Amino acid sequence: MTKISNAQIIDLIKHDVELALGCTEPIAVALAVVKAREVLGSLPEEVILKVSGNMYKNAMSVGIPNTSHKGMLIAAALGVFSGKSEYLLEVLKDVTDETIIKAQDYVNANKVKVEVIEGVDNLYVEAVLFFEGQEANAVIEHRHTEFRSYSKNGEMMFEQPKVDAAHILADGSVDGLTIARIVEMGKTASFEEIQFILDTVKYNTKVSEEGLANNYGLQVGKRMLTNFEKQGLKADFATRAAARAAAGSDARMAGCGLPVMTNSGSGNQGITVTLPVVEMAENLGSTTEELARALIIAHCIPIHIKKRIGPLSALCGILPASIGAGAGVAYLQNGDYTAIENVVKYMVGNLSGMICDGAKPSCALKISSSIHSAMHAADFALDNAVVPFADGIVHEDVEITIKNLAQLGVKGLEKVDPMMLEVLNDKCD
Repeated sequence: MTKISNAQIIDLIKHDVELALGCTEPIAVALAVVKAREVLGSLPEEVILKVSGNMYKNAMSVGIPNTSHKGMLIAAALGVFSGKSEYLLEVLKDVTDETIIKAQDYVNANKVKVEVIEGVDNLYVEAVLFFEGQEANAVIEHRHTEFRSYSKNGEMMFEQPKVDAAHILADGSVDGLTIARIVEMGKTASFEEIQFILDTVKYNTKVSEEGLANNYGLQVGKRMLTNFEKQGLKADFATRAAARAAAGSDARMAGCGLPVMTNSGSGNQGITVTLPVVEMAENLGSTTEELARALIIAHCIPIHIKKRIGPLSALCGILPASIGAGAGVAYLQNGDYTAIENVVKYMVGNLSGMICDGAKPSCALKISSSIHSAMHAADFALDNAVVPFADGIVHEDVEITIKNLAQLGVKGLEKVDPMMLEVLNDKCD
């Protein structure tokens, strides 16, 4: 196994923790349309989207930022009339009321069509645009901002092989990256190297506060706290942590116009990782540097797990994110490597079967449940009387545990996504 440096791990985190406005699947659709429109050089007469089943599942029911609409059709149409590809996951930040009206008329005229295709990466969207006999296309694959190619009238203008910030092994894992190495990096990297991670606090706290203050989606986060208040009770730490994160998802899934910092391509995952750690830091009166070290560990662990699984799968991404949250919370309470390792094991043993049925307002429910579990896992891991178990898919070696989880998510659940699409399409008929 190669020795991976602190700098390489930090580059990996920077690669997978980035700013996004709106749910990243429909935003990736809009980004592909915008790039193809720029290549075409004209407003298209028609748009054809070719997407993977996972992209379709995650983009069909989620709110689009700064609009009252949801789904990939309107996202694509907004990309026809607005945005620059250089904005990446903030591609819809210039949307206006006039743009929304034009986009809705475009959709109503049946000018955006969708094809679900097989044999491509789970994260795949190709936008094909037409104007007066001209044709342009743009392909995003493997990562929400990863342009694989774009062309005009059959002439390839750009094509790029898959690249990553660190060496990726055949099973998707990063060579040399382990939970032990992540914890070591979090402790030994200089504060200057890792303070960028504090941007997750600034952005994700703001969207959480918006969700708690207003009535978005199912109001999961807001209801959790107000129900305690109605009974004259003070919410415990796990409930406050879960409520803050759920509220951020409530707002985001309902089309709130605030950007968030993602993890592994997902804003919900970024919110889930960040806010419980912030809540614990506030509880303890932790220093800014202590918070940064906890967050860098918390954000790196789900990246480590998701590299094996991929950005989109049948396994809900909130599980790896909540594992990271539990690890960060344990670290702030002086949890050592063994405690953090055990957080991973307890969470895998508890929630390994949680499936993804698309991005939507009820994602806040899964976030709430997962964070409650993660906070309990942190408590268990810090309790020396609790003996780590090794049954089911959990192994004494935490890296084998992660490998087993990835095998379940990639191979074990490979029939879930086609079945899920059937269920979702039946609902639409």
